[in-house]
Amino acid sequence: LIPSYSQESEHIISVEVTNLRTDRPDNLNLLAKKVMLASRAYKLEQLPGQVNDNDDGRPEVKLGWQERVTLHYRVVPLEEESSTC
Repeated sequence: LIPSYSQESEHIISVEVTNLRTDRPDNLNLLAKKVMLASRAYKLEQLPGQVNDNDDGRPEVKLGWQERVTLHYRVVPLEEESSTC
């Protein structure tokens, strides 16, 4: 987690996902659909241009065996604290 260069109240978090599955001999692909933050005071916004959208218009990443991806998100304070986490 590092401070944002553009907004003083925001931060940037980088999430690295590596597919090193060995639970079966084949079909070892991994599908990362969503990263969530459990917080009443902040939300995540994925930085644009990192991944392509699927057929539903939602971003997703497909990783083959031994592939790795790093995704970057803005951690933005909510204007009003959420009652759910």
